[in-house]
Amino acid sequence: FMQPTKEWLEKWKKVKDKLQPSSNLEDYFTLKEIAGKELDVIDIGPCSIPTGEFLVRDPLVYLMFRTQMPYFQKIPAGEFRTELAVIKASDGDCDRYAAARLKFNDNKIAYYEEAMIGQEELNDIKKGDYSYVLPEGSKAKRQLIQDFPEEARAIEGFFTTIEKLYKQMHRMPRGKWFSRLLYPLMPLLYPTVVKTSRLNAGEWLDKQFKDEHLKSILTANLGYYTDDPYNLSLMYFLVAQGSYLTGGGHFIKGGSQTLSNYLVRFIKQRGGQVLTGKYVEEILIENNRAVGVAYRDTFNRAAPMERLYADTVVANAAQPIVAQMLPEPQRSMLQQKVGKLKPACSLLSIYLGFDTDLKTLGVTRYSTVILNKNKNSLKEMKADAHSTWSERSFTFVNYGVIDSELCPEGKTVGVICTTDYLSDWEGLSPEAYHTQKEVVAQTLLARLEAEYPTILSHLEYYEVATAKTIQRYTLNPEGTAYGYVQSIDQMGPAREKATASPVKNLYFASAWAPSG
Repeated sequence: FMQPTKEWLEKWKKVKDKLQPSSNLEDYFTLKEIAGKELDVIDIGPCSIPTGEFLVRDPLVYLMFRTQMPYFQKIPAGEFRTELAVIKASDGDCDRYAAARLKFNDNKIAYYEEAMIGQEELNDIKKGDYSYVLPEGSKAKRQLIQDFPEEARAIEGFFTTIEKLYKQMHRMPRGKWFSRLLYPLMPLLYPTVVKTSRLNAGEWLDKQFKDEHLKSILTANLGYYTDDPYNLSLMYFLVAQGSYLTGGGHFIKGGSQTLSNYLVRFIKQRGGQVLTGKYVEEILIENNRAVGVAYRDTFNRAAPMERLYADTVVANAAQPIVAQMLPEPQRSMLQQKVGKLKPACSLLSIYLGFDTDLKTLGVTRYSTVILNKNKNSLKEMKADAHSTWSERSFTFVNYGVIDSELCPEGKTVGVICTTDYLSDWEGLSPEAYHTQKEVVAQTLLARLEAEYPTILSHLEYYEVATAKTIQRYTLNPEGTAYGYVQSIDQMGPAREKATASPVKNLYFASAWAPSG
């Protein structure tokens, strides 16, 4: 048995009030039903506690070593009645244990306190704030049901909907004409796809769940692709979130540049060529068929325009930009098709370089979302995205938690990310623009240090990228990184029709393409 350090105990005393459960655990042993599930309590006999030291584990799954340490809190020594709260079998499932307790006496319970070993990381628990750690993959559902038992049925429905959506989408035909033939039968063959494509995420979540904390958890990273859950297709939301919640998180060692390098090698090994620093000014058209491109060398602007011919042209740029590369009448045709589609919001990123492994400072999570303290409901997310930098929700990513290979050993790369808009940066002089970037950086860095004291003393480098930065490097309208808004009216067949190429042998990729 190892005693907690003095420093750990001081931290624990400050946050232990936040370690109490979010629901009344006594309900499991007094109520007949929770979240629509029938409960029963059984007495499984006495449990002997000879020393007062104890630990709680599932012996088949989590008690992997006999050397695991007991909790630093002690309980009375002796033999005590052991009771199990059991969820009765239903819907083809078996009986399941929901909770267990030792009954020391029949006194009324005054309060609950989380049992701890004395070595847990307490930096994620902030006094006065709501804090939650969501695991990845299959653990996510179990954790959510455990922490929000009153929402168990809704959580099960949430994950069941994701599962059905994935299965039905994988069964959908890929052929253009076959898809059109099956279109009238879609509601019968793919009911979840059809239903979720007609609903927005915000209204559906409000209908499914009552707990605003739970809704905040399920939508914490929504800022990566929208600023308004009530203008986001439910189907898109479930596909994007479902990838993490059911399949877990994945990454490329060395960052996205590693993938780009691999693709270059793949192309070259097969006789292809990769040209960089080239700016395409024209897409060459013959008989309404794309036959190549005309480009300039951005490293040598005095060089004459070059032409390359090909059987197929794939455009990865934003469609409004591609339209400007086309001659008439193809230019007007594409502009008319996509002119009514609305771009999504953008994002602001602060890239950070630290001289230490941030895990030693208590930053042990890959992604930490710091929510606006004045935001109390999902309906306020749109307003939050336009709030001041001192309040706006942001995400801090610690790439040192994964084997990212982005920096030398002993150092860390991190990123602060939040919603941004090109309109907030337009009209500023170069001096005013740089001054405002510094104001934003210092504001968000100060908020980061409020969560992780002393972290800025290890900061060696930072650089800010705004919506204007994204527009500069990609030419994307509104400086968005996400293409068109994934709203109900900009998804599915309507989006596919609007974004389809009006030119033969010209295809679109990226977030601006039919699928987004």
